[in-house]
Amino acid sequence: MNAQTHTNASLEQYLLYVTHEKFDLNKKEIEVCLDEAITSQERALEDLKAARDIVQELE
Repeated sequence: MNAQTHTNASLEQYLLYVTHEKFDLNKKEIEVCLDEAITSQERALEDLKAARDIVQELE
């Protein structure tokens, strides 16, 4: 859920920036959010791989 939250927040800010001329993009804030999203997504990927391995062992 952390991965999705950080990803959504980053994308929302980026989309506001590209679709609204008067929206200021806080580059530092979005960089931090993107870094957190990447870290969370990497953890989620590792969890998914571990779950897949366990399921394969059940076969």
